[in-house]
Amino acid sequence: MIGQQLQRHAATGSWLFLSHEEALQDESWQNDCSCLINLAFSPTLRLEGYDPKNDIDNHLAHSIRETHSHFIMMSSRTVYGPAPAPDYRLTEDIAPSPQTAYAKNKLRIEQTLADHLGGDRVTVIRGANVFGHETGRRSFFGMALSRLKEKGEIYFDMNPDVRRDFLAVWHVADALVTIAQDPKPGLYNLGSGFATRCGDVANWIIEGYGSGSIQSGSLEYKDAFYMDMKKSRAAYNIPVITPEILKADCLSCGKALKDSP
Repeated sequence: MIGQQLQRHAATGSWLFLSHEEALQDESWQNDCSCLINLAFSPTLRLEGYDPKNDIDNHLAHSIRETHSHFIMMSSRTVYGPAPAPDYRLTEDIAPSPQTAYAKNKLRIEQTLADHLGGDRVTVIRGANVFGHETGRRSFFGMALSRLKEKGEIYFDMNPDVRRDFLAVWHVADALVTIAQDPKPGLYNLGSGFATRCGDVANWIIEGYGSGSIQSGSLEYKDAFYMDMKKSRAAYNIPVITPEILKADCLSCGKALKDSP
């Protein structure tokens, strides 16, 4: 989803876009590569333990090991583990505490990249809840959009009052373009920089769609978080996202869903 958004970006006309299979089968691209962004991730590593043969980042790192290319890895906020109460703010200096196979594997890959390429050649981006026009995707937004289209409702398996950090994929693409122009080594958060009530997000989707309701099967308050963006904004000129921008992005997803077949 992020790769497709980057392909549509006005600033990436000279970029080379490859599937991970193409990149690994023919490594001639490395001759002209100043910066590599990997967005591919093996489905096996979402559910199973780490296996280097399934580590696409690791394979690509070997491809550029003898070059001067910089590596940008798209990681996940789940590497941090549960966000600390009471404010549920995630900062880059928090000790990782991944809870799932996916999160543990992302952390392992972050560490492996630094080992193979050196810390001065790797930028790790831990992303918040990235969303877009994504029916069918196994994500909060993907499931919400699919259920709204099919059943006229958005279903919650947790309390709608839970607050999380959401960022539209078009803003992620903007940020990655900026980062790739002058990549700095290290770990950086990428999110809106504030927490939004999930029930509000659902209501904005429904408003854009034109109809629908919210159903909740649980009142459990779980997995609240937001990404502290101070370090990222100090390093890069990343535009500030406001609650008004987030609302407009959610409305656009609802409208797009209404216009979809």
